[in-house]
Amino acid sequence: MIVSETELSEARLAAERHKLAGILATKNLDECLRFPRYVQIETVRVCNARCPFCAVDRWDQSQPHMSDELFEKIVEQLEPHKEWIRWVNMQKAGEVTLDTQAAERISRLKQAGIRHVIIATNGALFDRATARNYLEAGLDEVMFSIDSIDPEEYRRTRIGLDYHTVVNNIRDFLRLRNESWPHVRVRIRGLFFGDFQSPDARSALVRYRNFWQPLLRKNDRVHFQRPHDWGGQHRWGGRLGNFGNVYHPCVMPWSTLSITAMGRVALCPQDFNARLNLGDANTQPLEEIWRSTALNRIRKLHAQGQRNLIPFCRGCVLYDREAAPETILSKEEKH
Repeated sequence: MIVSETELSEARLAAERHKLAGILATKNLDECLRFPRYVQIETVRVCNARCPFCAVDRWDQSQPHMSDELFEKIVEQLEPHKEWIRWVNMQKAGEVTLDTQAAERISRLKQAGIRHVIIATNGALFDRATARNYLEAGLDEVMFSIDSIDPEEYRRTRIGLDYHTVVNNIRDFLRLRNESWPHVRVRIRGLFFGDFQSPDARSALVRYRNFWQPLLRKNDRVHFQRPHDWGGQHRWGGRLGNFGNVYHPCVMPWSTLSITAMGRVALCPQDFNARLNLGDANTQPLEEIWRSTALNRIRKLHAQGQRNLIPFCRGCVLYDREAAPETILSKEEKH
């Protein structure tokens, strides 16, 4: 249950911390200071779409592409922790298919022993040739962002992209995957702009799932995500919901290292310009950044139920499993 109305007791906070340790498969959260379980490497921070709910026009464009030197420096530091790291996502804010070296970089991560390499894409440029290059490089998972299976609604939310091209690219990828790379996992994710606790949300999710179902495999996932305001940085006027203050700790400070194309380390994906500036991968070792005073202060605030003192974290339930629309709908379906 998402708790957001009153501060949590120390006993409840301890229980929440214990739950986070379980999610991260560790005995306690202190063990997570060893190294991040999850790493996001933003190799490119440009996009071919102008979605109204995205803060793309607010991105720092001073360095739109990650340098080869920085990417290699990061990979060399990940390799000693390859057994600890669960996945590396080669995307943070930008559209990964605009990185002309994406396939080579996927291959480099696999050569370093990273067990699970992920990309996220809007699918517009993910044609069959590109898909094959990524799969041959060793890609393990793809997350497609497509908010609607209605062409007109899609055009309103994904400005600059062609609905039929995207749908055909996703279907072609699923067929190619099914033919030759059956182990590769696919996630298809949409933003749901209505009241996700309404009856309309359930029917929308069912229609959305059924649309893709014929080409899916057992471990694939089709789901919705709530829209958000990028930690209060982008008020785009859509329905966000009002959760007030949130007191339970988020999993992100103990789990995920987010590195921008410039090399600055962000609090999480919502901190798209790394305004908190937790470290610089160009000059600092990743282990040092992960155990830094700045990041430990954020962990302490979360652990003590004081996350609302951090603007990016106030009212955010984006990474809470219980708050995911499909989780809530699944619970309702069981009753």
